[in-house]
Amino acid sequence: MKLAMGGQFFDDVTVPVLWGTRAVLQDRGGRLSVTDLGGSAAHPEIIADEVAPGVRSAARDEGYTIVGANDEELYTYSPSAKRLGQSSTGLPDVEVRDESIRVGSSVLAGNVIRACEVGIACRGRCGYLRCDEIE
Repeated sequence: MKLAMGGQFFDDVTVPVLWGTRAVLQDRGGRLSVTDLGGSAAHPEIIADEVAPGVRSAARDEGYTIVGANDEELYTYSPSAKRLGQSSTGLPDVEVRDESIRVGSSVLAGNVIRACEVGIACRGRCGYLRCDEIE
């Protein structure tokens, strides 16, 4: 896939941003979609800045909270800020800006990421950031 997202250019990348088990994509209109890849089948949670049909959520001032099967708050999403945060897994916030992608306190801008399965991977409580093949 070729995709421009948050000031980065992803070329031949399957998943531009992997936030824990969730793939994060941005469409040409700037809207984000989030799909959980952690189960036996991919499960869309957010489609074009809106909660996907059948996904449990709670409204918030700046967006909504995605709620898990056991009523736990999985994460929050702010469509206006393009920010995923407050993850129950302890992952750092991810914010897709016009010219950059912020992961925790790290800001990536103007990179070309090519020929890899995952472009930017966010894992674990420490906010580990891995960027494959950045030029």
